[in-house]
Amino acid sequence: ATGKTEDNDVPKLKEILGQVVNEFRQQPDSSMRLRLLAITIVSQRGLESQDYLDKLLNEARLTKGELKALKNLEKLGCPLVRAPQSGTKGRLGKMRGTKVSAYHPDAIESSNEYANSRYVCVLKAIM
Repeated sequence: ATGKTEDNDVPKLKEILGQVVNEFRQQPDSSMRLRLLAITIVSQRGLESQDYLDKLLNEARLTKGELKALKNLEKLGCPLVRAPQSGTKGRLGKMRGTKVSAYHPDAIESSNEYANSRYVCVLKAIM
């Protein structure tokens, strides 16, 4: 939850992915592997490369329905693989000058002092 290890170090992505793969190998339930993979992708705001995603998908051994559920993350605004940093905005797009993503800090304007502690639907930024 803090983004740091017990030694107060920030783990590298390869270390995190190695731990995820080890957990995949120990976990017999494919729905738990799907949950872990989704948490990994969302927490990293998309993986760095398609190669990482392919390796994780091979280790996760997900069913077609579970793969479809995982791909729905993109429809929710979290890409499975991050877009290259070439100055473009990626797949998230823009509408009316507001980036449409729950992961962007400027996506939703705060209307009062308690706005950060309340859930706000991503569609509010569009409306």
